[in-house]
Amino acid sequence: MIKTVPKAADVLHASAMPAHEPWYSTTLNVWTLAATIVASITLTKTVAAGWRQTFGRRRHVISRVRKVAPWVTPGHLEELFGEPTWASTLTVHRHQPEEPVPDEDVEVELTKRTWKLGRFGYLVTWSTRNTVEI
Repeated sequence: MIKTVPKAADVLHASAMPAHEPWYSTTLNVWTLAATIVASITLTKTVAAGWRQTFGRRRHVISRVRKVAPWVTPGHLEELFGEPTWASTLTVHRHQPEEPVPDEDVEVELTKRTWKLGRFGYLVTWSTRNTVEI
């Protein structure tokens, strides 16, 4: 067996080889990743909203009702339940302590707000301008 050694003219130099093109495109991968993330977030929010409106409604309402307490602001309740279904204002007399304070108002304006919680009932609150009393 005779081995032949290739001549220098037969060997391609590295600079004479064609440029290697990658099988992937970085720009395409970045846009694909961004589209996948946006689609995942949108799908997750849609499924969660659908769950809260159907099978998970009871748990959703209960978690909101547990955040209600005396002396929270009326704005907090509107963040939890949205705009009230009914609202009315009435003037009531506050019970005076044993030793009346001369500057204290005896009449207080209370706002009664009612939210319909679907089949679960109604949430009724009475509040002054700044705080929920009950």
